Amino acid sequence: MKTILRPIFAQSPAFGEDPPVPNDLSLRQSYGITINPADYIESGWFSFDSRFVKSIAIDLMVMSWNQVPAGSLPNDAGKLAYMIGERLSKNMVHGLSDALRDWFLCSDGRLYHPMVAHLALERKRRFSERQAVWERRTGQAAVTPMQPPPPRPRKRGDP
Repeated sequence: MKTILRPIFAQSPAFGEDPPVPNDLSLRQSYGITINPADYIESGWFSFDSRFVKSIAIDLMVMSWNQVPAGSLPNDAGKLAYMIGERLSKNMVHGLSDALRDWFLCSDGRLYHPMVAHLALERKRRFSERQAVWERRTGQAAVTPMQPPPPRPRKRGDP
């Protein structure tokens, strides 16, 4: 049974608007998501009534970072529950509805959060700047986009 969630449109753009990030934006190989505590508190995630809803909201934010386009989520309750490792139940659907209160549905049929979209665009901008500096210094293009740092050397006693 496929349950489509209808997000709650608080202070978000209208339904059907173009996505705030490019359709091909992938941040899967980036270093990770960096959250400013002030942005986190102002975003509304900090003020959820229950820890259950807060944990769902944070899990979905982190999972949206690895989606393509980055910062988006599918508009399907079953897929969202599966992404965070929960079974779809009546309680879970209510938790998802509460956790998605600041997300909005765009014309591509995916859910977006203003803060996560801003973070994704900022990460893309910073990567483009670093790539331009690299090309100026070396005269060659970077081989792998957003490649993770090399592993640190193992020390004696490390697992």
